[in-house]
Amino acid sequence: WTFGDDVYDRICQHFHVQPEIDLFATNITTKCPVFISKIDDPKGYAVDAFRQRWDTWDCVYCFPPVSDKILLRVVKKISECRCMVLLVVPWRTKTTWFLLLQKLLVKGPYKLARDKVKLHHPHDSTREHPLRPRLPVLCVDTTA
Repeated sequence: WTFGDDVYDRICQHFHVQPEIDLFATNITTKCPVFISKIDDPKGYAVDAFRQRWDTWDCVYCFPPVSDKILLRVVKKISECRCMVLLVVPWRTKTTWFLLLQKLLVKGPYKLARDKVKLHHPHDSTREHPLRPRLPVLCVDTTA
């Protein structure tokens, strides 16, 4: 799932950053010139963001799949690295990963208005995310 470049640009402008790499992307969904994919992609920098050192980069963009298990892994990985992570996650205040994330915040959150963000399928922009009405998105700068 992805959203338009206009939303990404708004997030970057808010935090005054330009991420160098997209950690959870494909050659279709990437918002950065360099990306890591979960499967082998000839245009990708690497496979599997969890196996890479995120602090190789000054600033990374992270819009992981919406799964509590994956989001917990992401937050734990962020706690181990020393770089700026521009993270897009749902607002789930009662989850373990969200509570851990709050301890890492340096700046944020920047809550995107649900009516202004259209999460859509990368191959079909008319197909919206099924949870979209209940999936407010927030962006955080979690510089360790």
